[in-house]
Amino acid sequence: MICNFWVLKRPVTATAYETENSEVSAVQWYNYCRDVSSWKMNSLTQVLGGVGVIVHIDETVLIKRKCNRGRLQSNQQWILGIYDTTLRKGYIEAIPNRSAGVLLPIIQRLVLPGTTIHTDEWSAYRQLSNHGYIHHAVNHTEGFRNPVDGTHTNSIESLWSRLKRRIRAVNGSRNPMIYSYLDEFMYRNWFNMTMKTPMRNWEVFLQYIRERYPL
Repeated sequence: MICNFWVLKRPVTATAYETENSEVSAVQWYNYCRDVSSWKMNSLTQVLGGVGVIVHIDETVLIKRKCNRGRLQSNQQWILGIYDTTLRKGYIEAIPNRSAGVLLPIIQRLVLPGTTIHTDEWSAYRQLSNHGYIHHAVNHTEGFRNPVDGTHTNSIESLWSRLKRRIRAVNGSRNPMIYSYLDEFMYRNWFNMTMKTPMRNWEVFLQYIRERYPL
């Protein structure tokens, strides 16, 4: 029952109360569920994009701590997001920095050649056209959409908004399980776990539990 409540996104305190378990026990079960979602996302082999498909790519700071003078501390955490606008699915990945040496290998691993990629004007993306991609950029200092060709990254920006709301809800950077929450967020987005289909969501997750821990 606790796992079913996790699928329903029930707060852990409410789950503990309704199932007459301790909050510690409920947290342990929720961690177990996130382990399953992490395993499933790590086992996916599907790549994104393709000829005629638009993929939005962007990076964001997930953990943004500031020192007294407003500068970002060295322990900030960058996240790369890659979103297929046709599949309406995507991947997010923690990255050490935003250099081309970090970003390009990840993009090449997850995005098919021939894909049309929309990004902002970060310098690391300028090499995409040399790696078999059709690259368009939007200057976000001038607006959210390129007035010439309509290029935008609204899909990935929307994903960031939802992700950051979720991270704030679980105490953000203070939560030691933050990376498992990234996998959970990606799992829920990838498998379209909306509140409109609770039974389907549970049946799908139950199947993945069986795959993760076969008898």
